[in-house]
Amino acid sequence: RDVVAVYRAGLRLYTIDPVTRQLSNITDAGVGSISVPTGGEGLCLYRSTASGSTYAFVISRAGTVAQYELDDEDADGLVGATRVRLWSLTSEAEACVADDETGDLYIAQEDVALWRYGAEPSDGTSSDDRTAVDRVIGDGGRLAPDIEGLALVENAPGQGFLIVSAQAGSDTSNYFA
Repeated sequence: RDVVAVYRAGLRLYTIDPVTRQLSNITDAGVGSISVPTGGEGLCLYRSTASGSTYAFVISRAGTVAQYELDDEDADGLVGATRVRLWSLTSEAEACVADDETGDLYIAQEDVALWRYGAEPSDGTSSDDRTAVDRVIGDGGRLAPDIEGLALVENAPGQGFLIVSAQAGSDTSNYFA
């Protein structure tokens, strides 16, 4: 089933009624949200082709990244989450997007770079385990600081675009790359 994930006082999961287009909370938590001790600012989902599991990445404003495996362990139709990975980027980050086809996870560290990590729970999280896709202008890259949003657009199987958006102090400085 299709799942929508949001961060609201924790991780919340919803399903969409195809007729009414209304959301129904399917989060397996008595308070409506799954506790995320790191807090949350950015959020993206990843479906592993290797295991078939679905994961949520929650990024705190301080740059902590937590990966949760989504599951329905008690088969009651409600989705829970187990943290499987945790690491820090050491400065502000908000945006992420995962590529289900390639197993890549992209994270925007706002004033530093756009990073590519592996999205599988067994993938590394050190600075040696990531690749800079691009950097901010002051660090030799093409991206304006304050990288805010990421999106993947598929053109055809195996082909597409990674769109990066930045938010700046004025509307004239906002951009997409």
